[in-house]
Amino acid sequence: MNISTLLQSGYSRIATSGPTWRSASSSLQKPIFGQQWAQMHSSPAVSSRSQPLEIVRSRRSIQRAQRRAERDKIRFGDKYRPKTTPAPVPSTIEGGAKLTPVFATPSNLSPASIVPQNLGETLKHLASKAVSTEPDNESSSKSQRVASETQDPRNLRNMTRRDNNIVDAIAEMTLAPDAIPPKPETVAVPESLAVPEETKLPEPLQHGPFYNYGLTHSDIKFLLEDTQVVHRNRVQNSLSATPAEQSEMVRRILSIENSSKKQLTELNKLRIMDVFAKKPFDTGSPAVQIGVFTVQIQALEDHLQKHKKDKSNKRQLQLVINKRHRMLKYLRRKNLQEFLDVCEAAGVNPESIRV
Repeated sequence: MNISTLLQSGYSRIATSGPTWRSASSSLQKPIFGQQWAQMHSSPAVSSRSQPLEIVRSRRSIQRAQRRAERDKIRFGDKYRPKTTPAPVPSTIEGGAKLTPVFATPSNLSPASIVPQNLGETLKHLASKAVSTEPDNESSSKSQRVASETQDPRNLRNMTRRDNNIVDAIAEMTLAPDAIPPKPETVAVPESLAVPEETKLPEPLQHGPFYNYGLTHSDIKFLLEDTQVVHRNRVQNSLSATPAEQSEMVRRILSIENSSKKQLTELNKLRIMDVFAKKPFDTGSPAVQIGVFTVQIQALEDHLQKHKKDKSNKRQLQLVINKRHRMLKYLRRKNLQEFLDVCEAAGVNPESIRV
């Protein structure tokens, strides 16, 4: 079989590394080289919408580029212009997430209040609270120095203060008057949501103090107040502890002061779902999922600051960031205004999300 027979039979040779010959007849067409091949199989619109990957260069590659730049300087002289690459768009905005005061952390056991199912009003409330409680520079530096001294376990003064606090706490087994959180606001149910009258709507975690296991105002009121009244009326002088002391014991067990980081993360998820929800029982809308991802990202970032060699959680952090990125891309296509509001609350730069 000779070459002419192959060309007549419609043979086509495709080589990605070199030129390509195509023939539908016995005539040989013009070869297609790499640049033309790339233009045929790529769309400018698609390539402009996709975010370029970050290329990690090796040390040898950087050294070769430096030697090449030195040769170009000698060759071109004054006409030499270094190659500049556009700076990457930052993925976060300055100041971080606006909802950071809402999150409960080991250093912030009294998080700010929220407005259920209203992200805009929650952000306004946090902004007004930040302006009203903004401290001076001198007083803030002094308070930070005192806080660092009190948190240092090696400080002997701190050890004495801690022992005294433990003794005082054991001596005073009385339930504080503000142990029960205030009653939250009633959430309006939209007409489109057909909810039976006997259905109990979920109670949002609006005001503090907060407790583990997602306990709401009615649950805490039943455990600490109503049960104490029943116990006082039915059982008297049968136990060494009074009903008030027993309520204080239950409060200390359920309080977030004795909770783990995992329990604090679960509490933050419940509260952030109350903020981003559009209606009762809303646990899967795009905004709610983005809020839950933001809570997970903050928890993993706080963990990696102390454990920098934890490769497994570092990989998990990247996976959660990618999930939030995909959900933000979907939300940008569906509702642009809601996308901008969610990005402001989560601390994400909208320009870094390309559709």
